[in-house]
Amino acid sequence: MSENKLFDNYEIIERNLLKTESNRNIPEVILTLKDGESYIIKHWPRNTSSDEQVLESIWQHELRQLQRLKGYPGVGDYIVNPVESKKTNEGYYLVLNSDGRVPTSYLLNKRTLSLPRKSHWLTRLKDPAVRIRFWKNICRITNAIGLLHAQGLLHRHLDENSILTYDYESDDYNDFQLTGFEWSIRMPTLTRAKIEPVGEHGKISTFATDWIDLGILIANFLKIDINEIKSLQFPAEYFISKYDLTISEVAIIRSLLGIQPIQQNAIKELLGEKDILQFLDGIIDELTEFYKKTKTIHGLAINTKYEQSDNTKDKKELFHCIQKIIFEKSEFTISREDSDIIKSFVSEDLSDSPVLFVNTSEHNRYDVVLKGKELFYVLTPFQPDHRTSDKTWDLGYSQYAYLELPNRFFGKDNYIELNSNNISCYTHYEARKFLNSNDNSLSLLSWEMIFKDIGKTKNKRNEEHLRLLEGLTAVHITNIAYAKAEIFPVENISEESEPDNISSWIFKFIPKFDETTEELSKSLSIDSPSVRLEKIINSSENNDKVSWSLVDNNDFSRVDEEILLEFYGYETDQDNQEIYSFISKKPLPEWRNFYIVPDSIEGTLRQITRHANTLDMLENHIELMNVITSPNSNLTVSNEDIIAKDIMDSLDESKQRVFTKVLSTLPMNLVQGPPGVGKTHLVKAISKFIFKEEPNSRILFTAQSHATVQHLYHEVVKDLLTENKHTNDPIIIRCNKISGEDNIILNSADETGLEYLRKFVESPLYKNSSNQSLKSNISSLLKAPPVKRYPLINQLIKSASLIFATTNSDYVERMIKERAQFDWSIMEESGKVTGIELISPLLLSYRRLMIGDHNQLPPYRSIELRNILTNNTKLKNTFEEVDSISNFKLKNELMRNSHFSSITDDQAREIGLRAAKYVNLFESLIIDDERQDVMYEKIKGKDYKRNNKLSSMLSVQHRMHPHIAEVISNVFYNNKLVTDKDKERKYLTEDFQSVLNLKEESHLTNTPALVWISQPDVQKTKGNRAGEHTPIWSNESECKAIIDILKDLDKNSNPTKKIKLAILSPYSNQVKLISKHIEIEKKKNQFKTLLNNYIPPDDNDGYCLTVDSFQGGEADIVLISLVRNNGKSTIKSALGFLSDQRRINVLLSRAKYKLIIVGSYELLKAWSNRISRENSKEYDFIPRLTDKLNLSLNERKLSLITSNFITNKGNKNEK
Repeated sequence: MSENKLFDNYEIIERNLLKTESNRNIPEVILTLKDGESYIIKHWPRNTSSDEQVLESIWQHELRQLQRLKGYPGVGDYIVNPVESKKTNEGYYLVLNSDGRVPTSYLLNKRTLSLPRKSHWLTRLKDPAVRIRFWKNICRITNAIGLLHAQGLLHRHLDENSILTYDYESDDYNDFQLTGFEWSIRMPTLTRAKIEPVGEHGKISTFATDWIDLGILIANFLKIDINEIKSLQFPAEYFISKYDLTISEVAIIRSLLGIQPIQQNAIKELLGEKDILQFLDGIIDELTEFYKKTKTIHGLAINTKYEQSDNTKDKKELFHCIQKIIFEKSEFTISREDSDIIKSFVSEDLSDSPVLFVNTSEHNRYDVVLKGKELFYVLTPFQPDHRTSDKTWDLGYSQYAYLELPNRFFGKDNYIELNSNNISCYTHYEARKFLNSNDNSLSLLSWEMIFKDIGKTKNKRNEEHLRLLEGLTAVHITNIAYAKAEIFPVENISEESEPDNISSWIFKFIPKFDETTEELSKSLSIDSPSVRLEKIINSSENNDKVSWSLVDNNDFSRVDEEILLEFYGYETDQDNQEIYSFISKKPLPEWRNFYIVPDSIEGTLRQITRHANTLDMLENHIELMNVITSPNSNLTVSNEDIIAKDIMDSLDESKQRVFTKVLSTLPMNLVQGPPGVGKTHLVKAISKFIFKEEPNSRILFTAQSHATVQHLYHEVVKDLLTENKHTNDPIIIRCNKISGEDNIILNSADETGLEYLRKFVESPLYKNSSNQSLKSNISSLLKAPPVKRYPLINQLIKSASLIFATTNSDYVERMIKERAQFDWSIMEESGKVTGIELISPLLLSYRRLMIGDHNQLPPYRSIELRNILTNNTKLKNTFEEVDSISNFKLKNELMRNSHFSSITDDQAREIGLRAAKYVNLFESLIIDDERQDVMYEKIKGKDYKRNNKLSSMLSVQHRMHPHIAEVISNVFYNNKLVTDKDKERKYLTEDFQSVLNLKEESHLTNTPALVWISQPDVQKTKGNRAGEHTPIWSNESECKAIIDILKDLDKNSNPTKKIKLAILSPYSNQVKLISKHIEIEKKKNQFKTLLNNYIPPDDNDGYCLTVDSFQGGEADIVLISLVRNNGKSTIKSALGFLSDQRRINVLLSRAKYKLIIVGSYELLKAWSNRISRENSKEYDFIPRLTDKLNLSLNERKLSLITSNFITNKGNKNEK
């Protein structure tokens, strides 16, 4: 791409702002315009004297640092925003959205003949009022440097070229932005590579040198001789006299330069961001107080001379409002020329303690209204000269008014009462005249000094951000309510020592009625506490898995006093009362109330607290809130060419499209991955490309389940280490969960830490050291528990190239707290986690890739959460219930401020509807993006595609036999899922029956990939016993059919290779029933070899699994027991799990070669017909499923076999 083509979209205003020499590795800075917005383009030109590799590295380095920093919580607009980058024959380009800002060096060097009042504020720093603005902007640069240092980065090039400022007099005090990251470096971290010297020869770079550079920069801005300020021979009084500074201003410059400590007893070399900001706040307060003492008048300029056109229903032209009121009172009609009458009216209207209302937008733009006795005056900053865009709050300006205060100002702590005597009113002409004459005798006090005193002006959230936080917080509150509902009130009836262990006690409890817990259960539409407790305990599968704890409250207080319990048994007394026994290592405490909790309450609290902290972090992350609330308008598409032929050749056509889109679209991408499309293969390809282009990249991989994290780890790491075997091994950390408690132990990190320690102990540096005490401490770490090595582990985390963790991991939160940032955050299983859980990994990078499938398993308890959130009464009850909890650790900022305590029914309804979307954020974002596609297509036509598209879908599957895939595609993916051509050819030509080596007498001989073993419908078959049985959600008839199929395979097949086989059911009781019968059969002589020729699916010990545990899994042959076969009258009660579209999708899409379904086909068809008649949208996938199965039956792609054929070995009844 040529430079001319790059600049097609940009109008060049001025080239080479910094007047750089063309033969140096310093970029040319070009000022441009695009669609009326100002942009800066940095251009590193190619020339014969430049090292191409160095140039590219510099360009790439600055882009990477900008992207990494923009994803950091709290960065706001401290850092300039990168828009696009390009490598061309002319050089390397980086486009920055400067929002009208230019380098300060350009501005200060620009010659101007302006009057003093019109000159840029940086040239008027002797004025204390202007210096308030200056120090506020130095705070911004301090914050930006602090963000860099938190990442272990040094700026190393802080000067007038690297600070951007508005080119005009703006009303926005948030002015300075930091750029110039091409020379920044990361402080040495743990690495296997040899560390080479970096930077200019002999120059040492540290965190302190960045602060020294800031001190020099401030001195230059204030025109202070740097040699004088560095020398203590010049006392502070010298600078106070010569430069009109305060003693604090002199002190901060010298502290930054390392001349003196920032405070008494401080170590001057250990200067930090917090200390500097605290000192700067003191300077600003000091100057503000001084300014207020010398300036007392708030000036108000009114404009009624010229007719205004920007009227709205509520906002009217000021002249007409005044004219109307005067006429109503005196029946006298004023004209625009009656300026004295108008001024008198305004002065009188503001004579009785007027009230100033201020709202502050995201970009610190002020929305201001001044309330008089009759009118509400709209105030904006004054523009002294119509020939420029310069504006100032030295004077307020009003040309519009409201007759009533707008709703947006209500309900906030955003107002202040003013002294009427301090307000002076001027006409527009008078105001311009004295401002341009630079008349300081008027003692004008800037309106911004008042804004600072109004409490809410520091809140930069806009309404969209507030709505996002409200919705996510509502989900969080509902989760807390569910956690509270699982604290069961009980009554202790006995305590005795355990016979076999004198140091243990047996406690016996019975359920206890508790009104508040009962009410909460009703609000959540769940069973009463006693019923739910009985279900948990009577579930045999839980008895050996669930840990218990005993507490004395149900409001999450005094958690540290919990007593861990072990379930011992249960019995029923003569009154049919359930009695539950538990073993404890401690005696029963003397508590008034007792509650038992399944699993440690401490672990539950840690998880809830993590979510609260995550929401607080999000509140400070403006960029991420923008991306979530308005993703399409915040996406940018890079024009950079993606050269990766070797990688692209390994991808199918669908993956190639998605691969290119993901790498060229910032800052977020969503990829929908239907079953069998090879999502991990895409992740591997993207990871390989990232490290090929930038070997020092850092990537965070997260997934909902530990199994998926393990799978990602093995696949990605294996691929990268093979690819990079000639380079230094990257540091790779895997966060493993090694116990049933919510306690993340970094096995991988600790092992890597031990490896470094061992190598260090064997190194000459260690061996040659004479410090025996230090050597002893280091060597002792080798045998110490992992907690002693945590500082080393934290350093590993900050140094690692690859980190793998579960989405809801404790360590993900720690990374956020420790300000660990990544170049990429790649999130698998995004459709299986709630919006709050997704926020954590989203916070950790600017480039974000979410992969999942909202058509498969949803987040845990998502249906129940949505039911609460969309029921206004239940939601408000939940708000009240959780508000009463006193443990503030569980609450985010909105909850701590009782934000939900005073909302109306309508507000609660709106919050609940938004929150219901955020339960599954991934799904909501994709659905909204698809709606945008539909709207765009209506406007532009089908041939046009959006550039700013957030989501994409992998549409080529490689797992399933094409006849199985056809069903999945038709029913769940609108026929968009297709089978890879090579796979299709293989499946249709390869005889799987010969691989199985099936005998002719096998029931499965000559059957297609899809087989349905149909059970009689209990509603239609008189005396039929084939339906559901006890225990609930089990079916003996289907279990027997499954066993018969397995016997048939054992007897009539002799596979040529090990075949993976899975037996799935929606219900755990049926899984246990089938597992039990398999074990019974294997004990019989004739079936000892049952399943010997078959192996379980990967990462599973057994063949029998629930559907929910098998998303992402696959097997060559899958047998399914549907269980449901009854005469219930509603679809939920009749079909249960089978009415859940997403679970059925998972259930039917696990098989590669053969899918055998055991269940009542007639029952499914009967309900399909009823759903079609009733036109039920919620369950419309069932008619689609039966229609497709019927079509497959007619096309001989499905074999329908009656169950009595399998069990009675009669003739095949198939079509």
